[in-house]
Amino acid sequence: MKTVDLTNQMELCFHTHISTQTPAPKPTHRTRATWWFNQMRSVVDKAFDWSSKPGRSEQTYLNLMRN
Repeated sequence: MKTVDLTNQMELCFHTHISTQTPAPKPTHRTRATWWFNQMRSVVDKAFDWSSKPGRSEQTYLNLMRN
C-alpha cells in the first residue's frame, strides 16, 4: 500500500491583475421595459404598409385524379 505525505503545505499564487472597478449595475425593470418598448416601436415604424390596393385575384383549379 502506498502512503501519502500530508505534512507539506500547498502554495497557491494569483498572478492576475485584480480590478478595483465595481461591476456595472444591473438594469432595472424600468430600463428593460424602456428598451423593449423602443424595440417594438421600431418594428412598428418599419412595418409594411398594408393599405395599398390588393393585387388582381386569380381563380385556379386543381385537377385531382381519383381512382
